[in-house]
Amino acid sequence: MRQGLLAIMFLLVGLFTRVSLATQMTQDDVSAWLVDVQVQISVEQLYQDAVKDDATKIQDTLQRMPLPKQEVVRFLLLKKIENEQLVLTPRLAIFIQSQKNHQPIYQAVEISDDYSTEYPVFNASLIANRLIRTWKQDQTNIDFIIAAESGDLQLATWMQGDAFQQKQREELFLNEVESLSPSALHSLAEQLVGPGVVKWLPSSRVVIKLAQLTEDPRLYDLLWKMKVNDYSIKEVSRLVQQADAFSIQQLMNATKNPALKSDAIAGLVRLQPMPESVETFLVEKLKQNSDGLMVARALSDSAHHSWLISLLQQGQISHAQDLLKSVQAEANIITP
Repeated sequence: MRQGLLAIMFLLVGLFTRVSLATQMTQDDVSAWLVDVQVQISVEQLYQDAVKDDATKIQDTLQRMPLPKQEVVRFLLLKKIENEQLVLTPRLAIFIQSQKNHQPIYQAVEISDDYSTEYPVFNASLIANRLIRTWKQDQTNIDFIIAAESGDLQLATWMQGDAFQQKQREELFLNEVESLSPSALHSLAEQLVGPGVVKWLPSSRVVIKLAQLTEDPRLYDLLWKMKVNDYSIKEVSRLVQQADAFSIQQLMNATKNPALKSDAIAGLVRLQPMPESVETFLVEKLKQNSDGLMVARALSDSAHHSWLISLLQQGQISHAQDLLKSVQAEANIITP
């Protein structure tokens, strides 16, 4: 009996000794294993099993492999799944989740004149953690899309939380909203500008994105009433670049916001040729005491300078002489 126990103890000591010795590799050994032909074949076979959603076969095959091949194949398989961005099924996700706690067995050893360093290699757990983190984010994105498409997503509730949570939800919305159907987008827009809308507003980034996708003028009317920031100024610039009938109308509406008026008018006077609707709009602005000089200055500095002078000289503007004198005085200052 005692001899049997001693035999087992000696056997365990021998196993632990071999494992201890086997845990160290030179960098050359590591590099050789990473490009080993048989390893590459095994990785490709297991990847095809992953594509077929056969997680059980992957697990069984890995367990039958000898070390260190098993460790190298495990590492390269997860790396290939990550690089190929393979969509994880629930079975694959469970398998990869099990790899998160798998500790690296091997360490590479670098020896210099004064010291030696060791660091883990074939660290599959790092890749597994990244894959599961991405998978969870993908699941969150899918939940958002399903809720929006089914009409169950209430933005006012969904975007609540602390600052970090609100930021995460906002980024998710901005990244995924383009994948929604027109009907889902319309439903979300109605939550902001429809009848019975709650007294809650998302950030201007959310309003802008939804306005761009739906081209709902009510959303732009809402945007122009919000506090101006870099995002709303950039949207004015984008509308100028678009320069279609809808965009031009929104630019004219943007002038109702005092903080955007100058940028919107500057964009309108750059239009060539200038649409008749814009000419009519600018003429009305010229007639106003509050905006006349601003519009006159913008036109004077644009390709429509002669049109402005013609308007003022023809007496179509009530205070034309004052505007003309101001424009000419500024021109003389700029060009003596």
